[in-house]
Amino acid sequence: MKNKIIFVIKYLILSLAAFAIIVIPFWMLIVNSFKPASEARSLSLSLPVKWNIVENYSTVIIEGHLLRGFLNTTILTVCSCLVIVILGSLLSWFIARRKSKITSILYYICISGILIPPAVVATIRILKVLHIYATYPGLILFYSGAMMPFVIFFTTGFIKNIPIELEQAAQIDGASPIGVFFKIIFPLLRPVRLTSIVFVALFIWNDFLYPFYFTNKSNQFTMVLGLYNFIGRFYNQVRWELVFADVIVVSLPLIILYIFAQRNIVAGIMGGATKG
Repeated sequence: MKNKIIFVIKYLILSLAAFAIIVIPFWMLIVNSFKPASEARSLSLSLPVKWNIVENYSTVIIEGHLLRGFLNTTILTVCSCLVIVILGSLLSWFIARRKSKITSILYYICISGILIPPAVVATIRILKVLHIYATYPGLILFYSGAMMPFVIFFTTGFIKNIPIELEQAAQIDGASPIGVFFKIIFPLLRPVRLTSIVFVALFIWNDFLYPFYFTNKSNQFTMVLGLYNFIGRFYNQVRWELVFADVIVVSLPLIILYIFAQRNIVAGIMGGATKG
């Protein structure tokens, strides 16, 4: 009985903490995005007296150039995810199946990028030498290198849980190494693949710092960078109703992605963390 009471108390405390940390700010974000400037200035939790259902959102979409930012962010996110997932899965498969000191060293070198931050200044210099600075290929190449360690870390452990007999059977049937990977291994990586895509997409979509360093033209701005520049227009007073509306529009694609992929996220993380 005592244990049940303690469990209920802990559950209530955690529920109240989650409500205070997540629900209240999210509610304030939503209700204030529909208010006129005079009401949103107070940042209250009350419902709008006058609902600006269309005006606020149309303003941020048109004046904040959100469609252009959405296109830029989508191109960067999709291309980076494709490069990272395919190359990361191939390298993870090689590391997981080739048991030697060289592959072990290679593995630890690859995942060291999780702890070591990217060298921004040196990267800018390299991209300028390659003439891809402030371009889509340059930023995609940077994101691919920066996020590859996380994908390799999860995917390598996941592949070690896949029976090697499946690959041997395919090889006996005449499949090439690439055929074995794409016909046998890659389909089985679906949980960890979706986990990697969500993880990488969350990072790239919400990233402000690296687009700020690696872009120099307004037509290259991502949605988050566009939000920063849009807010910077309000010199005297912040238009909170527009800021909140912009934040909701920027975050909506990620919320949708998480809803559809959440079933596979935990499975991918747990499967990838089982063996190292």
